Amino acid sequence: MVRYERLDLEVVVYHETHTVHQYDWEVGFHCWMLPKGDYAIARCHVPDEDIVDEHGQLLAELDWALQDLYIRIPDKVLRLTSHCTAHQWLALDAMRHVQGFDSFLAQEIKGAGVNFILAAWELGEAKRLSDRARATLSRRMMSEDRISLLRDLTGSEDVNRATLKLITKADDVDIKAEFLHGIIGLSANSSARKATLALPRMSSWLLDGLVDVPPWLQLPVLARIMAADQIGGYKIEEIITPEIRNCDKATQDRIVRSLSTAKTWDEVEERLLRWQEKLKPDNRFPKPPIPGTNLLRPIRSIHELQKEGWQMCHCVGNDTYVSQAMDGRSYFYRWLGEERATVELYPHFPTRCWKLCNALGHRNQTLKHETMAAIMSVLAEHLPPPPIDTYVAGAGFWLTLEERSNLRWNTQLDFRREPSPQGKEETIALYLPAGAKIGYLPKVEAAMLIQQSDQGKRFSIVIKNDERNGDTLSVSIMEEEAQAPDMAT
Repeated sequence: MVRYERLDLEVVVYHETHTVHQYDWEVGFHCWMLPKGDYAIARCHVPDEDIVDEHGQLLAELDWALQDLYIRIPDKVLRLTSHCTAHQWLALDAMRHVQGFDSFLAQEIKGAGVNFILAAWELGEAKRLSDRARATLSRRMMSEDRISLLRDLTGSEDVNRATLKLITKADDVDIKAEFLHGIIGLSANSSARKATLALPRMSSWLLDGLVDVPPWLQLPVLARIMAADQIGGYKIEEIITPEIRNCDKATQDRIVRSLSTAKTWDEVEERLLRWQEKLKPDNRFPKPPIPGTNLLRPIRSIHELQKEGWQMCHCVGNDTYVSQAMDGRSYFYRWLGEERATVELYPHFPTRCWKLCNALGHRNQTLKHETMAAIMSVLAEHLPPPPIDTYVAGAGFWLTLEERSNLRWNTQLDFRREPSPQGKEETIALYLPAGAKIGYLPKVEAAMLIQQSDQGKRFSIVIKNDERNGDTLSVSIMEEEAQAPDMAT
């Protein structure tokens, strides 16, 4: 728990591991942190919290002790401070200890903004400097060539005029060291420099996206589309695959030409997906289990599945599902009804009959009942009735150890209608092909099988797996297709 104490000339903030001492404006506005414990040494400290709102008024959430300390600062100084988001204490410190810094800050606010000042504090690690070193850094901002200063602070000769322009385009909340080093990297590349200078603003998410784009693809048209559609790094990483990144120079030129007329991110995606398919033609999935309809469209390749994931904002395009589709363990469809959905089929084990696995909407939302019913209706026209997975109880009682050890998956079982062990009603007893009794179906499944068999339907039952732990055995019940009647000759 943090506790504040107001003394004559300072505020003491008590933390569990240390205390912070902030001194009044009149006596120097210094701030020190003193760790607890013997032989602790006080060191300079820079509070992280903002002090005033955008109008220069003290924040209401400040403790009353801090409000009493800051209220003694001139109103003009507080108004200037309001422009230095996340760096307000540094601004107060500079105006208190560096002559003319208030005028310099006011001039920057009227001109290109305070981003250069914030950048110098971030790159110079001002929060870790001593009072004297911080004051020296503030004086250098006012007097030295800006490019030379930033080069000295970063140790990089890549800083240039474009770097300064891009810094002024950034949102002040994004001015952090990592962001600034990314700006420097972009401005060092001629194509990226041209692309970004044409943009009205530069943000951290846009920078993340552009950094993930290979230099030869950092085009003005792509940068404008990314900025307009707010495309961040994760989408870039998904669409620009290794095949595109590592293609030869001639192919790079063809890709650049193909993107030059794109107007939206959807067009960029579609063109890059086509290039993926050209550069890696073996990314098509096996033949779909059902051909599809106007509403239910098969997804036939890796790039189509990835696009479905991006459009629907779920993970169907990741490596796990791609692998399942390539191996024939799943097949995916896009549902184009009133409510969009992604539909997954899978081959039932051990019958290999395809059945519905899942159907989900945008961001994995559960579908409306009407949508699910429509999907099931379409599938019912093209797929046989799905198998019923159940179990047989009592296998450990009816089978010998040798018979149990010889059980194998996909073995077709014989079944007979017999009185239940309690003798009250009919049930279904299951037998191995050799005649050994296994046990009985559960009551619900047995009643269904008896009722539908009486209606003329035919069924087969197979062992679903060869697990022999305990007294239960997994089985699948499948309806067989009706045989066509013999035609008279």
